Amino acid sequence: MSLISNAVEIIKGEGFSGPHCFVLLTRYAALTGDRALLKLVGNTLEDMSTMEPTAMLAYAYAEYFQAMGGQAPEFPPAAADYILSSCDRDDRALALAYVKCARVFSREDYLEQCLKLLADEELMAQGGAFSALAFIELYRATFNESYLDAAVSMADVIEEHFSSMFSPEDAYDLEYPSMNSAVSLLYDELARMLQSEKWISASGKQKVFIKKLADKYSSKVAFGLISLLDEEFAPQTIVCAVKGESIPKELLSIIAFYSPLTEILVCSEGDSGGKNTCRQQILKYPAYYFLKNGCLEEIKGL
Repeated sequence: MSLISNAVEIIKGEGFSGPHCFVLLTRYAALTGDRALLKLVGNTLEDMSTMEPTAMLAYAYAEYFQAMGGQAPEFPPAAADYILSSCDRDDRALALAYVKCARVFSREDYLEQCLKLLADEELMAQGGAFSALAFIELYRATFNESYLDAAVSMADVIEEHFSSMFSPEDAYDLEYPSMNSAVSLLYDELARMLQSEKWISASGKQKVFIKKLADKYSSKVAFGLISLLDEEFAPQTIVCAVKGESIPKELLSIIAFYSPLTEILVCSEGDSGGKNTCRQQILKYPAYYFLKNGCLEEIKGL
């Protein structure tokens, strides 16, 4: 049994200790085609709807909705409003949850809320790696280079000082999800996007740390275990070049059927620079399929 598969079984056996666990389980279920696990996640998330609303609950909710291809009647999109609006403003993952929900539910107002939170320097710093991940998600949503630059700048500071903030001797930091987990995801994202030796090295070291904790503290580092999925499943990013501002719903449904959690980024040919700009942007993604105006034939092999 692989490390991830073993961690999933441990988390299931412990009865799920928080919304951050569902992000890992949902992604794992979609990648393995485990519909029974996906159903279990949905049922448990529905039971957790009466729990205290947190940013990670909203994030998990969006992750599940995405995995179901938007076909999750038990989780109406409007429910995200309640969860997000009820979260504490100082929830360190709130900006990340807003931008995640913005992308999944196509809500521009969520993007605005995310930007407001990140504009608050105290809240942004408090969010640490979660804030940096939010900047990466903003880049994915807009292709605005300044957001990627902001994520790298924050990551530079984290990489320089992280060992003094969370000592490797500590098994895990006590909050859910752990900052160690968020750092692992951040380094992994930058390593894949930028193909930089610095981030490839940093990501490798942090993954080793997460792996050491996986057997004993699977639930604590569940969010960080997502960064290990690419060791078992090849990450895929689809960048669609479209004439308008969005992808046709028919195309989205087909992509969801063939590969539920393949990431979909929209690059409009109507932008200044047109198709050339699209090509420049997607070079940051080493694994992608470039679709011309929604050509279905190119995604049937997913």
